[in-house]
Amino acid sequence: MFASFGADGIRPFFSRRIGVARDESTGQNIQNTLYAGARLSGKIGNDWRIGLLNMQAAEDESIGLPSINYTVAAAQRKVFSRSNIAAILVNKQPLFNDQSKYNGNLDDFNRVIGIDYNLASKDNRWNGKYFFHHSFEKDQPDKSFATGFRLAYAVPAWDISTVGRFVGANYHPETGFLRRSDIRQLAHTTYYNFYPNSKIINRHGLASILMWLAIPNV
Repeated sequence: MFASFGADGIRPFFSRRIGVARDESTGQNIQNTLYAGARLSGKIGNDWRIGLLNMQAAEDESIGLPSINYTVAAAQRKVFSRSNIAAILVNKQPLFNDQSKYNGNLDDFNRVIGIDYNLASKDNRWNGKYFFHHSFEKDQPDKSFATGFRLAYAVPAWDISTVGRFVGANYHPETGFLRRSDIRQLAHTTYYNFYPNSKIINRHGLASILMWLAIPNV
């Protein structure tokens, strides 16, 4: 449930971020011990799904790393026949630390709040997604958002889809996965399929692909 938010390359939560810390003196990622954690997920009735995860990572005084808490909460509500709308909160911040060890500098945090709408028509011809996510930090910069959409129509003869992705320059999901920020992308594909009466060729077709990509800070 947590992994379905966002899109490929734009995920507000990526579980492999937990248990990994960065040694700022070397720039290398290192293993970060976990004290304990718990996860709860399931359905409430026919229309609701919920998920909750909480993990506490150990401090590492050798690199000045306090004990970090990771919390993820998600809820999904079924709408119409097969679609759903979902919300997620991802929170990463120091907890249960001795203030004197870190000169009182334990108020840093990183949070992402997001909402996704997943479309699936009753006849499965229309499928799609829209999402909007926003990251929050102590010194909140502007352009801290990521949004995108996908709309697809598919029948045996036609396969048509349009995809758009827009990521702000300061969108920063520390417990997620982001391939790159400050990018705008639109793509449209159209396929027309032929199904010949042949024992050799099962299907062939024609395709049209249009793409626009903008990366301001190159």
